[in-house]
This record gives sequence, C-alpha cells and structure tokens, in this order.
Amino acid sequence: MTRRRAHLAMRRYLLAAVSFTLIATATAARADNGLADVTQLPRLAAAHDDPDSRPDRVIYIVPGVVRTTIASVQKMMADNGWVQYVQPLSDYKANLLFKKGTQAVFVMFTQALGRPNQSAVYYTANRIYADVPFPDGATDIVFDERRPYLACTAPGNVDASLGFYRREFEASGWIPLSADDAKARWPNAVIDDKTERGARAYFRRDDRDRQLPIMLSLQQRDDNKTAVDVRVAPFALPQDLGAGPDTGGLPRPDRITSAGSTCDATSDHREVHATVIAEMPVVLAFYRRELTARGWKEKTEGASVTSDEVTLNFASPEETGTLKLGHKYDLTEASFVMQVSPAALAARARAKNMPTTTS
Repeated sequence: MTRRRAHLAMRRYLLAAVSFTLIATATAARADNGLADVTQLPRLAAAHDDPDSRPDRVIYIVPGVVRTTIASVQKMMADNGWVQYVQPLSDYKANLLFKKGTQAVFVMFTQALGRPNQSAVYYTANRIYADVPFPDGATDIVFDERRPYLACTAPGNVDASLGFYRREFEASGWIPLSADDAKARWPNAVIDDKTERGARAYFRRDDRDRQLPIMLSLQQRDDNKTAVDVRVAPFALPQDLGAGPDTGGLPRPDRITSAGSTCDATSDHREVHATVIAEMPVVLAFYRRELTARGWKEKTEGASVTSDEVTLNFASPEETGTLKLGHKYDLTEASFVMQVSPAALAARARAKNMPTTTS
C-alpha cells in the first residue's frame, strides 16, 4: 500500500468514527477516560520517526516487509498488556486495533515509500465511547468502541464469567435491570435469564444517563470455555424504522451505521445497501412498507425467510428487485438489487429510436 493510499485509508477510518459521534455524545463524557498517548507506546527495535509524525499520530519506519512487521507489532503490544480486537463486520486487512483498560489504539501498516524492504507503522489513538471490559485471557474478541458491543471467548465457566461482569459493571456504574423497571419504560421488554448451559443478565445505568440498557449472554462451550456476548438489550432497540434520505433512488432506513449504492438513480441496474443496529424483523418491516409505498409488489417465488437470513423478490411495472437481509453480531445488513425488466429496456430503446415529428 502506498503512502497516499495509507492516508486515504486512515481518512476513511477516521470519518467512519466521526459518523458515530452524535450517537455517542450523550455517553462520551462518562465512557471516555482519555485518549492513549501514542508517543509513549512501545516501538519495534531499530525504529526511526517519520517526518510526518505528530503528537496525536506517530509514524515510524522499521526494517522488514509489512507481513513480518505486523506479526512483530502484535507480539510487542501483547507483551505490553494491549489486547487485540476487531470491529463487527470490519474489512480492514493490514490494520490492527488494541485495547488496554479504557484506552484503544489503531495501528496501520504500509510499505515505506520507495523502500520495499522497510515498513511504516502508524499509531493513532482510538476513542472509546462505550467501554466493555475484556475478561483476562479472552480470545476471538469482536468489540465496538462506539456502542456497547462485545463478543469473545473467555476462559473458565459461566459462573466465573458472570461474577466477573457483575463486579466490573457495578464498578463502572451499571446496576441490574429488573423486569418491572424494564417494562415501565419498554412495555415490550422480555427479561429472560434462563438459557440452556448458560446465563443471561440485564443492566442499566442511572436514569440521568441516556445510555440504553445492555444484555449480557453467557454460554458454556464444550471446551470448558465461555462464549460472551454483550449488546444493547433488543427491546431497547428501535421497534420501527423511519425513512432516511434515499440512496440511489431507493429507500434507506433512518438509523444506520453505514449505507451506500453502486449506481445512480438513472441506471438500469442499481444496488443499495445499509447496515442497521436493529433486529431483522424490524428492518424487514421497513423495507416491505417502503417498497409497497413506491409501487413494488412482493412475490412469493424465490422467497426464503429464516431466523438469520431473508431473501424476497419484488416487482414494479418496469423493474424487478431482490431484497436480502442478514443478521450478524447485533447488526442487520440489508441490500436491495434492482434491475429494469427486459420489456421496459426494449420499450426505452424503441422510444429513443422513434423519429421526432413536427407540425
């Protein structure tokens, strides 16, 4: 990756982080214990600073290709108490994320400009807006700094993990959420703490804190470890999605983490996609409502609906479309692919070739 591409990748990452700022503002003051001082982070041997370094972003050059440099940084950070994690649905390949206490760091790697046998290492502090503690020795960590979400594998049994989180949450201001308290604010709330080979618990913060309640789910694995899942309680998530600005001339929910399209509204083939922090039935209801309002009719042919995936086909007078939904972590991914029908394309072609008449 060139230096220019590295800067673009960094810019995209930072813009993605900024997009969540308004959502996290209400809890930032309580969740943020300060940014990591990247100038004090450990560095690999033989490192020398790049001239583009700044107090908030350190860049240094080391001998070796990027692949070996990544492995060396992973070990060095782990030896210094930094725990590696990935973000939900992250597509970063040559970048690493680390957490230590309530601080996080984003590390990026590129080939040093004009020096194929050297690597550039970038350190940038990564602000945590919604901290969730990692159990000691946790592996397979998926964590989002901007909302309460964590999935990982913890050593030990369910009781040990439950005790750990009760202590940690209480120390950071979370208190148990009762069924009566939940129903007083969310009438649809279901507080279910009974799971096979596991446990579930709900927590809330003080009413003056606008943080939504969280659900802790623990599941005993066959290897005597515990699967951990912490997320916003489903009953506190949006139960009805409004329509945001259209994307590519097609509907888009108003509460998204990301969205985009592959073509503009005049294309014969368009695809729009969105990622939403909502349960899949809520997202499905949004698209059915919005597509119906725009003249699309749902077809039974090719329909497939399961607890984790949905595929539905729609048709309008001139177009066909396929809606696909998938749920992973606490996110629902949606895509809608529209294609102008062959008959409509032929009619448009004939109209273009039709001679113009004048009186």
